[in-house]
Amino acid sequence: KRNLLDTFSRYLRSGITSVVDVGGPFWNFEVRKIANTTAKAPRVAVAGPLISSVSRPQLDLGDPPIVKIDTPDQAREFVRKLAPQNPDLVKIWYIVDKDHPVDSFRPIVRATVEESHARKLRVAVHATELETARAAVEDGADVLVHSVIDKEVDDAFVKLLQDRHTILCPTLVVFERYGRTFANRLNLTPEEKAWGNPEVIATLDVTKVPRDQLPDRIKTALAKPDDALDRIQKIYDVALKNLKTLEDAGVIIAAGTDAGNIGTIHGPALFREFQLMKEARLTSMQILQCATANAAKLFGGDIGTHVGSIEKGNFADLIILKSNPIDDIAHASDIYAVMKGGVLYPAAALLEAKKTEPPRASADDIAEHYVKLVSAMDQHDPDYVDAFYGAAGMESQSGRREEAARCYRY
Repeated sequence: KRNLLDTFSRYLRSGITSVVDVGGPFWNFEVRKIANTTAKAPRVAVAGPLISSVSRPQLDLGDPPIVKIDTPDQAREFVRKLAPQNPDLVKIWYIVDKDHPVDSFRPIVRATVEESHARKLRVAVHATELETARAAVEDGADVLVHSVIDKEVDDAFVKLLQDRHTILCPTLVVFERYGRTFANRLNLTPEEKAWGNPEVIATLDVTKVPRDQLPDRIKTALAKPDDALDRIQKIYDVALKNLKTLEDAGVIIAAGTDAGNIGTIHGPALFREFQLMKEARLTSMQILQCATANAAKLFGGDIGTHVGSIEKGNFADLIILKSNPIDDIAHASDIYAVMKGGVLYPAAALLEAKKTEPPRASADDIAEHYVKLVSAMDQHDPDYVDAFYGAAGMESQSGRREEAARCYRY
């Protein structure tokens, strides 16, 4: 909450005038209200708490970002609870493991979709496995959040997304940032270093955490960083190929980052996402379409129909660049000015007052902050999840839980 206006400015400095939050506490509806009544802020769409197949008690402070749902009736009841907030999306966190197979959660997915669609609410689903994603779309999901990373997509899946006009947001960058952070191999782009929040970035240096406070898996990652990088590469070997397959088939791909997760910086992380989309062999024009017209479809609603393209009747949101992004998508960060709602902001002035501010966190603060934060990590790397979601002692310490929940999003 303390950093909210600062976060808004960093999105605008990155040329981002609309943001979709794909899950968080009920307080995020207040974020939307503040953003959408603040001139110097991106427009914000909000999903509210995630309907989940698993629990994350360390994040429950009375306004949990993730809510475990056990029955279809509970799912319907929770959608009815969400509906008065007019969410832009209803989000399902479809986590699959040996204790939570794909089929066990499908009745809840169906009930969530039916109750949401009856209220004209779209449903987005976290699904990183092919069969999870397939089940979600078969049961009516409108949006898939994240790439399929466990195996190559098949023709039947591609056709399913084509026929259902499903939107997929690949969030490639988030898959590398946990492992790279823990292995002390973080690869922040120049844009992230320049425009990311320096206090947040300072917390990502695991070498500042006393070794006796590090979870064992981070110690392992530090000792064997190449193993972490190899796991990331194996994910990208699948995810990038799948992205190319889906893009070439005409599936609606919307650019996004899942910012707020460890190492994924609010705002400028989008430029690392562009790099990865380029590595997947998307053209610059395709990437731009993913970040504009297709992203507007993801935003949805009345706002979504009035952004993403330059035409009569649309909001005057655009960025003015100093070099041509068609020549190289890297030029998308060469921003001269940002226009939001017809108001022109010189890019250099958007963070002008902030660029000389040093990080406020001391080394001790960073260590304490980091140990608290790891208990709130999102499930994007199964090699690390057991160590951090179930870190001994963290769940019982309310102060750590509060800090973890605060850091999970804004």
